[in-house]
Formats: sequence, C-alpha cells, structure tokens
Amino acid sequence: MLKNRVGLYFVFFILIFILWASFTFTRQDFSTAKPLQVEFLVKPENQTQTVANHTCIFPGFGERNARVFSIGQNGLNISLNKSACVDFSLNPREYHTNNRICEYDGSVKLYAYLAPRPSKSLINHWSLLSSKLKLCIGKSKSIPLNGTINVTACIKGLEKGEYYVYIIAFSQQGWKSWDWLKLRVG
Repeated sequence: MLKNRVGLYFVFFILIFILWASFTFTRQDFSTAKPLQVEFLVKPENQTQTVANHTCIFPGFGERNARVFSIGQNGLNISLNKSACVDFSLNPREYHTNNRICEYDGSVKLYAYLAPRPSKSLINHWSLLSSKLKLCIGKSKSIPLNGTINVTACIKGLEKGEYYVYIIAFSQQGWKSWDWLKLRVG
C-alpha cells in the first residue's frame, strides 16, 4: 500500500513538473537578435486595405501554420556587412470549415526572427516555435492580403555565423504563417 502511494506521489510530482515546464518554456522571448538586419519590400506598393471575412473560424486557432507563403530556398551565403534578398509571394489560401470554403485573408504583418534549426514539430506548431524566437533588427511590414502579393526580404549579415531566419506573417484575424531560411554569414 505504501509503495502504491509513493508511486502515485511520484507520478503526480512528474505531471506537475511537466505542466510547470511547459508554461515556463512557452513564454515568448521577443528580444532583439543583433547578428542580422532584415527589411521587407512589397511589390507593388499601391495595395489597398481589405476588410477580412470574419465569419469563418480558421483551423487550429493560430496554432498551425497557415502556409500562405513559401520561401523556397534552402540556404543562402552572404559576406559580412553585405545584403542578400529573397523573393517570395503571399497567396491567400482556401480552407474548409463547417461545409464552407473560406480563405486566409485580411491584413498581415511580416517579421523576421532567429530560432534554432527547424524540426518537424518546431515548424508545424506555433506554441513550440514561439518560445524560441528572437526578433531580428529591422522593421516589420504591414500588408493587405488581397490576392497574390510579391515580397522581397533583404537580409544583411552583421555578425559571422550560421543562422536560421524565420519569416512570420501575423494576421489581424489571429492566424499565422511562417517559413524559414538557413543563412551563413562569413
């Protein structure tokens, strides 16, 4: 009987520790990372603001990657204090909910972050990724997502090293989309 209680207390202690650790390590650390500077350019600049369709509830409630863009490059090498630009397109994407066809749309704000090497769980779940992000130096860019929008991210290497740059689009509605790029500065 005593062994069962000790075992039960041990399991209870482990569960409490896991809960505490998950809350402690999922806090968002948006401190600024100094090794890179990122600027976003939108082509064309004359986009109009759209009103988002708020009648649909998107899947995952912001936890899943909406995948409205893909950087499409695996690695990039740049010299110290030099810039390189990466082009990608933001595309409103359809999803189905409650027998309705909806779109990831509305206005988004683009940011660049540094984070560890991607893993399957890290790149698919926001709660795991968000705790590891460090904001890059540079300005965010607000973009109305009404049709395909071509974007250029210009990255300047300020310190030598190997980095994983995550471009993240935060929408007004709460969904998020992200992709990453391996970058070597040297």
